[in-house]
Amino acid sequence: MVKHTALGRIFMVAGLLMIPLLTALPSTGRASVQAGACTAPERRAALAEDQRQVLERVGSLSTLRGPKDVVALAQRGWSVLPHQWVSVRGMGVAIGRADGAGMLVPGLPSRAIPSTPPGGPPFLLMYRPSPAAADVTDPYGPDFPYELAAWAYAAPYDHDRHPTTAGACFTRSDWWVHERGIHDFRTWDMVPVPPAERVHGQDPGNEPFAPDPPGVPHPRLWTLHVWLDRDAGAPSVAVVDPHHSTPGIDPHIGVAFFPPDPDTAPR
Repeated sequence: MVKHTALGRIFMVAGLLMIPLLTALPSTGRASVQAGACTAPERRAALAEDQRQVLERVGSLSTLRGPKDVVALAQRGWSVLPHQWVSVRGMGVAIGRADGAGMLVPGLPSRAIPSTPPGGPPFLLMYRPSPAAADVTDPYGPDFPYELAAWAYAAPYDHDRHPTTAGACFTRSDWWVHERGIHDFRTWDMVPVPPAERVHGQDPGNEPFAPDPPGVPHPRLWTLHVWLDRDAGAPSVAVVDPHHSTPGIDPHIGVAFFPPDPDTAPR
């Protein structure tokens, strides 16, 4: 376990430097409205293939043993720590792709959903910190080794249509809404800032807003979390860790993450 290292400070600075660059990343297209219907065997096969491709992309970096592995992961495209080294309970430490960060900018049109082909790299990788970690809430002290627990797909939020770019066998009920909010510079926790709206979840939540408390703001997003299961041969889909083994800060389920259609959300 390493605390308050130069590596942590480097990634904090790198995250801050990303902010003025985000607006330079264009949206590249639109997702189709409807996903193809999949049978249960087809869905399982699609999930197994998704897991195979993610593990192939990540390779030996499914375990991060130290700073060199973090640098190597950045060279593969995952370089942004949206919560620094803070682990979120049931989710872990998120490491995102810089080439998908344009969707985090408040003010982007909600209907400009990036066109990521099925089988493309996930937006986030989520790692479970070492079971021996003394404090997984320290933003600047990594807790090696980290084990890959899950990955996430994301897209700008539009209540009227869910993304289909992660694959046709993911349905609307697989996607959740990540609320508009701020990643607070003090704690790197998520501070939800819901937009004013008559019906919860209807507004795209992408209008610009001032970050108060100071931090990194982002609009509402669609998010889909896929949980690694090597033993089963296929992953599972859930907003939080189905194995209940990932420690961390409160994920604020129901506020920071909520289903777009509460009446039909999985229980």
